[in-house]
Amino acid sequence: MRLSRSQRMRLVHKECDLFTKNATCSQNAFAFAAWKKKGQRLRKNQAMIQYLVFGGGGIRGQAYSGCLDEMKRELDFDFRTLRGAAGTSVGALYAAAIASGIPIDKIAAISDSTSLIDIVSPHLTTFVMNYGFDTGKSLEDWIDAHLGSKKETMDEMFSRTGIDLRVYVTNMTSCTSEILSHETAPNLPVARAVFMSMCLPPLFCPAKYKGCVYVDGGIYNNFPIRAFGDPEHTVGLKVCWNYVSNLGGSFETYMSRLTYCVLSSSEEEKWKYLDEAYKNNTVLIDCGDVSTLHWRVTPNMAKALDRAGRGAMRVFLRKNISPVAKTSSDVGVQTE
Repeated sequence: MRLSRSQRMRLVHKECDLFTKNATCSQNAFAFAAWKKKGQRLRKNQAMIQYLVFGGGGIRGQAYSGCLDEMKRELDFDFRTLRGAAGTSVGALYAAAIASGIPIDKIAAISDSTSLIDIVSPHLTTFVMNYGFDTGKSLEDWIDAHLGSKKETMDEMFSRTGIDLRVYVTNMTSCTSEILSHETAPNLPVARAVFMSMCLPPLFCPAKYKGCVYVDGGIYNNFPIRAFGDPEHTVGLKVCWNYVSNLGGSFETYMSRLTYCVLSSSEEEKWKYLDEAYKNNTVLIDCGDVSTLHWRVTPNMAKALDRAGRGAMRVFLRKNISPVAKTSSDVGVQTE
């Protein structure tokens, strides 16, 4: 039976009360005060953050795992109490992982195994016949491996966790942005929905669903921060690319720059007119020169993205929610 929002929050409050009760039984006055403060902070932060929204960004999305882990560590945050999670492209993958109830340490495994060279097998024939260099089968299998059962539908997952997952996709048939959720696509497998949101053309073949053709959700909406219409209780996570390398003759660099040019114009325009409340509640992660389509992620690069995510979250918390001591990790990606 699915717990209601009020029931889940009562469980959180009960846990907070146990902090103080346990402290009185076995700790001194100093420890009791620490436990009480921890319980009060947990209750406050759980009520303050009800929705998480993840932007697209390809390989740069690896920074999200460090960002989420830092959020959990600094706020004692229980992601199971969220009301909703939304995302586009790789952001949809992390939103689905959160909504599915996957532990943060397991989410970190997503980053550890993310490398395009292990997922993509481009073929010119596939591009001519199906408008994409790769069928996407390996990508969908990879998504399924990290989310669990491909058979679990959007409605089944919502019934199990009570978290409203919203996956943004681009409908090429109608040239519109669509939301896949337990309300709009109840019988669609979660892994399939995420796959549809990650079909970046022309790298992957478009996905088909109910007679329509779908591609990467970032084409129309790469950062769906307005997903739940509640800026006061929404926190957005957005990866940024500050390219510094020359265009050169690399096909990878060319495609990454092309993708950036296509997405950045509309994204910058939307950000320009975005409500200040949403801007203030967005964690901006500087990913340096790590591009969307970076073909192979080295261990050093993965660590740098993890540090960037952690540093960005610490800066955000220090500014908005919780006083956090500044560390050397509060910077963007610095790879050697």
